[in-house]
Formats: sequence, structure tokens, C-alpha cells
Amino acid sequence: MSSTPDEPSPVPAPATPTQADTDRRTALGRIALAAGCALGAAALVGPAGVALSPLLRPAEPSGAASDGWMRVALLSRFVVGALPARVVLRKDVRDQWLVRRGETLGAVLVERLAERDFRVLSSVCPHLGCTVVWQEGQAGAEPVGQWFCPCHKSAFARDGALVPAQSGPPNPSPRALDPLDWRIAGAQLEVRWVRFQTGVSERIAVGRS
Repeated sequence: MSSTPDEPSPVPAPATPTQADTDRRTALGRIALAAGCALGAAALVGPAGVALSPLLRPAEPSGAASDGWMRVALLSRFVVGALPARVVLRKDVRDQWLVRRGETLGAVLVERLAERDFRVLSSVCPHLGCTVVWQEGQAGAEPVGQWFCPCHKSAFARDGALVPAQSGPPNPSPRALDPLDWRIAGAQLEVRWVRFQTGVSERIAVGRS
């Protein structure tokens, strides 16, 4: 009896892709493309972000007003007839890539002369740059006071004028305390902070806020 060789099994035809398969491939392709774009952008944004970071930071700062003016305090802090007040000025200072928060610039001496009138002086002694302090005194039965520099004994009247030495060495300060421009802005007192050269009789500005 003769045998018939086995016939090869028919190869199944490839399945026709359905619309769902096509949609799935499209979605996966878009996800892959988006991921690739995100990775590429991250590689670029790293250096670019570092280079642009000073430009992207929020603008200044506490203490600053505008055009070189600085906030001192609310008007209500100062009372007509009260002793002068010493107020420290602070500002956020940007130094290249860093922002130093609340850095001290200096101090001002504020006296309220009338409802809308003030006297504002720099607290920097014009002799060598120390800070003056208020010193109580007595002239007969009347209490008096003056601004006094503890470093080299410069003395100034309440309005900032030089006080001549009554005895001993002369007043070492070459000029009176430096007055500063001020203005009222709403409920705030503002000052234009300026540093002046020390050790000279002329008033020469060397730095502004």
C-alpha cells in the first residue's frame, strides 16, 4: 500500500489591522514623540535657565519704593514734639545670582516738626563714618540733648548742626550731620538714602540706595 506524503498546512493570512489598533499605535507614537521633546527641552533649559535666572527672578524688594526712594515707616510712628527717632533702613539687595534679603543700608534720624513737616538726617558721623546716638543732657533747669558720636566724640545739635567743644579738643567732625530728602507717600514717610564722603567739609555723595 502506497503512502501519500503529508501536505503542508496552509499559512494563515495576516490579520487585517483594525481601527482600534491604528488608533493605539498613533497614540503611542505621539506619547513617544512628546517624551523625546520633553527630554530635549530639559537638556536645553538647564543651561539656559541658569543663564537667564537673574532675568526671571521677581523684581525687588522690601524697603524699596521707586526712583531711589525708600520707605522709612508709617507717619503715625512719629509724633510732633517727640524726641527724634532712629530708624534702620533695610532693602533686598541683588548681587549677580544672589538676593540678600533685608540687608541694612544705614539709619536715619527722623523728627516730626509739624503735621506735614519732618527733619531727616543721616546717622553717619561725617568725621569717620561711625553712627551717632542721642545723648540726654542738662543746661541749668532745662533738659537738653544732642547727637553724639561715641567713636571720636563729635557732637551735633538736635537739628544736626555742629556743637563747638566747650573744653578739650575741638569737635573733630568737619561738617554738620547730613540732611536727606524726604517725602510723604500716602501714609508712609519715604527718604532718598545717600551716603556722603567722610572726613571732608564738603557734602559729596558717594553712594545711593
